[in-house]
This record gives sequence, structure tokens and C-alpha cells, in this order.
Amino acid sequence: MQTRFARAFDFIRSSEWKTSGRPELAGGPWPGYHGEVDKHPSCIILAGKAGSGKTSSLRALVEAATAAGHRVAAVLQPDKGRAPDGLGRGFSMELLAGKELMLSRESMDLAREKRSEDLPSAGLILHGHFAFDAAAFSKALTFIRAALAGGAGPELIGLDEIGKLELGRGEGLRSCLDAALEAGPRADGPGLLVLTARALNVPDILRITQASGLDSAVFQAEDRAAFLGAGLAALLK
Repeated sequence: MQTRFARAFDFIRSSEWKTSGRPELAGGPWPGYHGEVDKHPSCIILAGKAGSGKTSSLRALVEAATAAGHRVAAVLQPDKGRAPDGLGRGFSMELLAGKELMLSRESMDLAREKRSEDLPSAGLILHGHFAFDAAAFSKALTFIRAALAGGAGPELIGLDEIGKLELGRGEGLRSCLDAALEAGPRADGPGLLVLTARALNVPDILRITQASGLDSAVFQAEDRAAFLGAGLAALLK
């Protein structure tokens, strides 16, 4: 029977990831950063600008971890394409649950470009250029709480694009982040928290994760192989 290590190795070997060697800082140095794969951090942060591949890298880690037999719960926020000026046209939300080598996926609309007539309401969160559907974030929280409530919870929790909405306003995926931090790393999962963020938000995220006692490592989005390898190595510890 193929071991988890072998399945993970096969996934990496069959993929097209390229590595540039040691993970480098993306806007650091930051307190608590070590970036050494062999230390098996309990929190990994993937930092990069908009459109740098953070979401696709997190999705790849979720798929690889599931293929290796790990239990996974992740909330992704892929964009719906970008305008010539680089601004996103909107976002979807994907809820990914991996268990027993199977990955289930649920998708829904999350955000559209803000309109002049939009007003903040119980169901609409206005932030930057976008209008977010509050119901989608509520569904994400229900998903994460349900995953954590099980006897054998997820070994990996992934939360995509932790930004000012979460850090400055306490909205968006902040409740999901708080639930994951409250659960904390434990033997029956979750053992690894993976977050993606813009580099400018990393210091605030590190302060939060370190206050919860998590040993964190930061990787830049351009070095996807190092990120993927660190995530799988942390799960195999």
C-alpha cells in the first residue's frame, strides 16, 4: 500500500512546479519568519501581490494533501478575471473538503464590482472596489465550524486572501480565521493552518498567529515549489 509520503512525492514529481531554491522574503523581514522547511511550522503564509498565483498555489497544496490521504478544509477566493488596469472583476468562493483521497468542491458567487447605488446592508459588505455577499462568508464559517466539530477534524485548514477586510474590519473570513486559531494545532487536527495574503498584510497576520502560539513560516508566491514542499512536509511530520 502506497504511503502518504510516496503519494505526496508522486504528486510533486508529476506536477510542473519549478523551484528557485530557498524561499525568500516578500517584503520582510518580519518578526518570527524562519522560512526553513525542516522546522515544520504550524502556520504557513503565502505572500504575494494580486494575480501572483496565491489561490492556485493553495488549491494545489489542498489537492496534493488530499491525494496523500490527509483531511483538508479550505476556503478559496478565486477572481473572475482582471481588467486591463489589473483590478479584479469580482470573486467566487470555493469550499474544498478533502477526506479519504476524495476532494469535494462547492462554488458560489462572492463579490462583484461595486455600483454607485450600492449601500452597506446586512447582506452586502462594501470594501474597496467590490460588493461582497455576506451570506457567502457566513457559509464559509459554517463550513469551517462543521469541519472542526468532527471527531477527526481536518489536518490542514486553508484560508485564502486574508486582508484588510479581515484584519481592519473584522469581517470577511476573520471569523473563520478565529475559529481555526481557537482550535489550534492538535494531534487529531488541525495541525497546519495555511493562509494567503498580500505582503503588506503579513506583519499583522504574524502578530495574530504568534499570539495564538503558532510557529509561522512565510513564502513568496513566486516560489510555489518551496511553499508546496513545506506544506506537505509539515503534514508528514
